[in-house]
Amino acid sequence: MSDSVDREFSSFDLDDRLLCAVEALGFKHPTPIQAAAIPVLMTGKSIIGRARTGSGKTAAFGLPLLDRVIGGTKGPPRGLVLTPTRELAIQVSGALKELSGEARVRILPIYGGAPYGPQLKRLRSGVDVVVGTPGRVLDHIDRGTLDLSQVEIFVLDEADEMLRMGFIDAIDRVFEVLPDERQVALFSATMPSRIRQIAKKRISKHVVVQVEDTALTTDHITQRYAVIPRRHKLEALVRILQAEPLGTTLIFANTRRDCASIADSLVRFGFAADALHGDMAQSARERVLTGLRSGRLQLVVATDVAARGIDVEHITHVVNMELPTNTESYVHRIGRTARAGRSGTAITLVVPPKRRKLQYMQRDLGVKSEAMPIPTDQDIAAIQRRDLWGELATSMEQPDFEDVKTWLDGLLDGSDEDSREIAAAAIAIIARQRVIRLDDNPGKKVPGWMLQNGGDDHSDAPPRKKHRGKNRSFRPRKNRNQSGPRRSRTRKFRRR
Repeated sequence: MSDSVDREFSSFDLDDRLLCAVEALGFKHPTPIQAAAIPVLMTGKSIIGRARTGSGKTAAFGLPLLDRVIGGTKGPPRGLVLTPTRELAIQVSGALKELSGEARVRILPIYGGAPYGPQLKRLRSGVDVVVGTPGRVLDHIDRGTLDLSQVEIFVLDEADEMLRMGFIDAIDRVFEVLPDERQVALFSATMPSRIRQIAKKRISKHVVVQVEDTALTTDHITQRYAVIPRRHKLEALVRILQAEPLGTTLIFANTRRDCASIADSLVRFGFAADALHGDMAQSARERVLTGLRSGRLQLVVATDVAARGIDVEHITHVVNMELPTNTESYVHRIGRTARAGRSGTAITLVVPPKRRKLQYMQRDLGVKSEAMPIPTDQDIAAIQRRDLWGELATSMEQPDFEDVKTWLDGLLDGSDEDSREIAAAAIAIIARQRVIRLDDNPGKKVPGWMLQNGGDDHSDAPPRKKHRGKNRSFRPRKNRNQSGPRRSRTRKFRRR
């Protein structure tokens, strides 16, 4: 499987129209998972594929799938792709359409939240490939509007995420209505025991394709963490965002309410941010994803489920406001960055009682996160001044800079104004608009919570003993009696 470096897509015996589409998309050499999976799938064998998120799994199963169904007649679908979320279904169907190029392949995404009418019309007229979520696929099966009797290849994309979301029973039902003679491609970033059981039960003859071990699923990402009290997390997040050299950033919150609240707070701090969660209408979700892909949005605050369809190559940072429930979810989260061979950074904000859980996740992945300090006011001011100066220097190389100089010379001709004062005034306007501190001494005082939790790493220290009873602050007895006589806590018993 290591021969993918110099291998080309033309060696896979794919349809010429697919090869032209691949070339038009700019793909030159297959990724390791593509080089390992495509030849096996082209022979008709089933596979269990394991590779990290963003490694090219869609083309790994998509090209053999499209090659199989090209030139088919109108009728029931010959290919079925099951995804955990509607965003991912939309993303996969779009990728398959791009990979099909000039070939006439009828691809239909079906998912909850979309109207039934157009889906039913397309299904009646005949499709080659259905890409759907488990709930909507089962719904069509129960209605009798989706015939899977002709499916030749069945793809389970991100199987571990479907396990986490409780879709395993739905997957079993889909297997029951599929033909006995069908090819299966199961892809997963991690391989929990329940997924292995399904593979053993439902995919008896298969080839295991594992191009990376567990540690390699995240070691291409710089992982950092900070221990922060819960009530100070928003302030810590804002400080990090003001100091980090951020590109497009995805922020994870555990609940829909937190997701919306954090996004609203970031907007008030002047960031181009928006929320993405399950309560949003499909049109609103697509608007946020479009803004994220186009670069209009700098920050998107999302829940785990809503983020499953995000496949944006230019995401540079992932921030976890809370630790996810398990290691698999953590891998999927931070896998949203460092796509297509790029580098990326994952930052996790951990409340003190969750330090141990973070250690367990690091041990499972075979990596160790780096403790990071929370930037102080002085740190932020220095970084912002440096970045502003760099931006000003870069602007002097732009084509329109000479026009600005000519305009300014005309304004200053015969004027008493000093060009240095004009430049200082312009910088002051920019600084006010961007909330950049330009004073030499913004203050070195550090909030107490940063001194307690943002300094030395105490993650290896033994946990503090828990005290019985309620966590009451100590007050001398005389203070307790100031508001009235103290009631006796002695329990009285009656003699019988």
